[in-house]
Amino acid sequence: MHYDLSASPSWREPGWRQYKVLLIDFWATWCAPCKEALPRIRQIAKKFQGQPLVIMSVSLDEDEKKWKDFVGKNQMTWPQYRDGGFTGPIATLFGVHAIPQTFTIDSDGVLQDSHIGDEAIEGKLKKLVGQARELQAAEKTGH
Repeated sequence: MHYDLSASPSWREPGWRQYKVLLIDFWATWCAPCKEALPRIRQIAKKFQGQPLVIMSVSLDEDEKKWKDFVGKNQMTWPQYRDGGFTGPIATLFGVHAIPQTFTIDSDGVLQDSHIGDEAIEGKLKKLVGQARELQAAEKTGH
């Protein structure tokens, strides 16, 4: 999925991610450390597929064609947004001044973690996804 933020503000709608953990990954095609971090993000996307985790990659690329080509070539199958630079609406909202940078938001919408660089985030995700699964199960049983 490719989204240009000027055309799609749906990431802000609260209902789409109820009881899910959100991993927001800020990156760009021109960022060498981002390219190095990509295999880890791809691995997380595969490992947590079907679980209550939403990965959203936000590119700071200005060139839409270059961004779309890169996403396609690198099999980035999770939701992709192009914010257009450090002054884009999402980068500004999160105060992003360096990339790669990730933000982990729990199932209650609370920021749990922020990392600049390619740090191990998988352990934190496992814990938060487990909590989100419990919330989903409780809602299904009416508790």
